[in-house]
Amino acid sequence: MKRRSESQKASLVLVIDDTGSMGDDIVEVKEQLTKEVTLLTDDNLPQNFILVTFNDPVYYGTESVTESKTEILSKIDAILVGGGWDCPEYSIDGAIRGARLALNDSQLWLFTDAIAKDPGREDELVALLQEKKIIIHEFLRDPFCNTKRKRSIGSRSKRSAGYDVYPSVAMRTGGSFSIGSISQIGDWIRNLFRVYFPSSTAMIHYASMKTSDSSMTSIPVDTSVTLLKIEVIGTTTSSDVGLQYSNGTVVDFASMANIKTTTSTAVILSLTSLTAGELILQRHVNNPWQVNITAQTDVDFKVALLRYDSDGLLYTETANPLIGERYAIAVEIYNLNQNSSISNISLADSDGKLVLSTDAVGSIDEFYGYYIGDLIINNQTDFVIIDGTDQYGHPIRRTSSFPIKPTNVKLFVEELTRDLIINQVENITYTLTSHDAPNDTYVVNITDDKGYVIEPLIFEHVLETNETVSGSFQVLGTTASSVVTYFITLQTISSGEIIQQIKRKLLEEAVLSIAVIGGIVTCAVVLVVVFTFIIIVRIYTKQTPKQKVTDSFITLPDKGDIGKPPIDFKEKLASPSIDLKEKLEIIEL
Repeated sequence: MKRRSESQKASLVLVIDDTGSMGDDIVEVKEQLTKEVTLLTDDNLPQNFILVTFNDPVYYGTESVTESKTEILSKIDAILVGGGWDCPEYSIDGAIRGARLALNDSQLWLFTDAIAKDPGREDELVALLQEKKIIIHEFLRDPFCNTKRKRSIGSRSKRSAGYDVYPSVAMRTGGSFSIGSISQIGDWIRNLFRVYFPSSTAMIHYASMKTSDSSMTSIPVDTSVTLLKIEVIGTTTSSDVGLQYSNGTVVDFASMANIKTTTSTAVILSLTSLTAGELILQRHVNNPWQVNITAQTDVDFKVALLRYDSDGLLYTETANPLIGERYAIAVEIYNLNQNSSISNISLADSDGKLVLSTDAVGSIDEFYGYYIGDLIINNQTDFVIIDGTDQYGHPIRRTSSFPIKPTNVKLFVEELTRDLIINQVENITYTLTSHDAPNDTYVVNITDDKGYVIEPLIFEHVLETNETVSGSFQVLGTTASSVVTYFITLQTISSGEIIQQIKRKLLEEAVLSIAVIGGIVTCAVVLVVVFTFIIIVRIYTKQTPKQKVTDSFITLPDKGDIGKPPIDFKEKLASPSIDLKEKLEIIEL
């Protein structure tokens, strides 16, 4: 079972832009935060909640601290937008105020749609985050202020320090920086809650029941489920919703063990008196429904998408999968009894209907299962579903809460085959390829943590159906023996949605100086003279070299094994020489 992390014993700091331009974004931010905070229980609550808003002028910002989940939900709901109509906002000031109020080892999450108006305070923020060991995660919805200024097609745009401060702060403090559309805010928030405030809540199934669909849907219940929650959106009348076991026995809601309640938008069924097996949800009226089924259970899973390279080996897919390409889906199931099994890995569409399925190959070892299956991605795929049976033969189903978002535009970035050389410019080339994608304009955005990438950092490309276009950017290293991390992000002009993001690292080494080169040449000359002398002496004395020269040498370990750090999950997945269990040991989506 997952344990509370150190961040759960500290503060959850929410730093939110409440300027006028956040009108559309704030609705999504408030809705997703409300959903996730509501799901928090006594087992995974932070020590306190801190809500900070920032605006322009700076004194419009607000601050509140509470240990009450009910109070923070009320504070989130009360956020209103207004003011700050120019693009830059005082986001760094908001983060500093939040960090000052936070306990050590806290989480600070920042939401904005604008560049920073106060990037000059970056060092102040970084020092505060480092001192209090606070991890910052930043979501920037509108990195180029698209709604506030016009842009020309095919242009190259320069970015300001107000933008670069976000990835720089994240890189310097071990946090993260994300840019995306409104539709991606929900996924980002859910991911953070899952990683830093984990609960034992798992998604069992979801389904969109149209009027033309069957009036019944099946719900598998395994023996690990201690509480089952069924949310039916589309009716507010409890009698519209029926529930029975597969043998026809109607579920009893007369006792407090099983409760049926109604809200302004849904009917909710909560069951703690459960019999493992199969439940049948019944729709007594012909209205369209959206059904979300979650459970309190120790059994859940992680998923990773792997791509096949030209050499036939598997590598972690860091970008959105390409429609029509073959991928492997790898899953790790935890807290699963050794006598259980997983039979299928499937992909479902946005309605919860299975569109692709494959046999799951793998095994269970000490309550952890490691399985993999091959599938060809199509444009309908959305969520990953695993099916199997528990140790008593009852059905198990789990559904990933993070969607796979296929794309038909491929971003390829050239790999440098050498390290950076100090003060030498390197060109890195990328290509965009359309696979039946409609004509559109795309933005390629480059960021890095050292400021090595030379402007321009933003490139626009008009890409027609089945066309390939190329571009390049330059990197100039200035510090010897350093590692630079850079991100290449691809998004559309029309929707602003990020469709690809690739992360790369480069090592910078200094060029050998003339003095060092001269020393090496001198040593080489001396060695030649010495060996020539030895050969002459041996010929003269008619001595032959020892036949077993290798006896006098020590076999060194492989270069990669000397001082080798622990392998992270990406390296594990990229290595073909280790088994599946080891590959999936620490995967986190």
